[in-house]
Amino acid sequence: MQLRLLKTEMIVIGAVLLAQFGPPITGAITLAALTAWALGGGVRTLHALTLSILIIFFNPGITADRPWISLLKYVLLYTAFARVIIDAILMKVRIPKVLYGVAVFSCTVAILAALVSSHFTVSLLKIINFTVGVFLTIILFKVIPRRIALLDWFYTTYVVVLVISLSVIWQPFAYHRNVNYFQGILNHPQAYSVYLAPMTSCVLVTLLTGEQRTVEKYVVAGLALVTMFLSGSRTGFMALTVGVLATMVAMQLRRDLRQRLMSMRSFTGVVVGSLAILIALLVSGDGAFQGVMRFLAKSKGGVQEQGMETVTSSVARSREQQVQLTLENIRDSPIIGVGFGMSSKKRESAAEVEKYTGLPLSAPAETGFLPTAVLSQTGLVGFVVLFAILWMLFWPILKMGSSGAIALAVAALMVNMGEMVFFSIGGLGLQIWLLFGACHVRTLVWKEPNW
Repeated sequence: MQLRLLKTEMIVIGAVLLAQFGPPITGAITLAALTAWALGGGVRTLHALTLSILIIFFNPGITADRPWISLLKYVLLYTAFARVIIDAILMKVRIPKVLYGVAVFSCTVAILAALVSSHFTVSLLKIINFTVGVFLTIILFKVIPRRIALLDWFYTTYVVVLVISLSVIWQPFAYHRNVNYFQGILNHPQAYSVYLAPMTSCVLVTLLTGEQRTVEKYVVAGLALVTMFLSGSRTGFMALTVGVLATMVAMQLRRDLRQRLMSMRSFTGVVVGSLAILIALLVSGDGAFQGVMRFLAKSKGGVQEQGMETVTSSVARSREQQVQLTLENIRDSPIIGVGFGMSSKKRESAAEVEKYTGLPLSAPAETGFLPTAVLSQTGLVGFVVLFAILWMLFWPILKMGSSGAIALAVAALMVNMGEMVFFSIGGLGLQIWLLFGACHVRTLVWKEPNW
């Protein structure tokens, strides 16, 4: 497995992102241009979708009040879907089995939502968006020619985001969300860490296995880890650690990958070290991050410790309330849940209405842990179907995928254990499913273990 920077693509990505430092309307213009680019099909659709995620999640401290973004992101999504379906029909593409499972899941949760959802219209829209997004991201990689270096595209985009974020590390807007934690050019420290985690896990695997030990990879991995730490997000660190650990274990169990693995002593060290990091993250809570951030805040000046404690305590209270509400939902409706995308059936979720069209495009429901969130919203019925989907999606990757594919897919899944974006096709969930789709199709369909 080799990770290469695509120089021309790197310049284009950088130009697109730097353009977002301009007037607020730039975001809408960029999404409109990406929609037109997506009509080109194949790899152009992939380019448009990948870049749209960064435009949608661009730092509001740099450019605030951007019009039309919430609507245009769905215009792009459905345009890309239509183009990919047309390509699939013309190319007579066979539908991967995992999509039959997704169809069953969507129909099941739609029926459940009709019975219990406090805002059925929003639940139905979320189900449709999720279904369209998953079909799009899986079928897309069946119509993209096998010669396209998918991993290099994801890696190049990742490096550009990292470099531009580092270039603004001393600017106040890089800490726009809560002053204390780094968010780079994205809209939230958590989003920044979640975005970097899967590819960082992949880069670390190339270093640990010796597949590509270059100065570039060491520098990229080091800078990514430092900025992720500055973001204060345990979710990102947990995801990339599990990604690395799962890859090492899979390589040890598979004969075709075992020869690329490090010595048993080094392997044991990596496993023990990864477990130690996970235990430390779970036990220490926010204490470790808070201590370092307090030290950095003193050096920057203007940031009071009291403010730091206020932010930390408010986040803790919010998480506690979130967990309590989720457990109440599971206890009250364990079989069919409270409705897809809903926070509770005891109160109607407030729908966010799109400013220019009046459409209820979303109703935010804060859920952090994927298993309990699924149980809460879809009950045991939806949970069982989703487990079957995950098995069909991941088993081929673990059994036949390259070390990079395993690291990417597992880390992408694990971010949902702290920041549940699995169903958020209008958000970072699209990035996660693009990684799932690339890993699954290249492994299972194209039989490319070393893509």
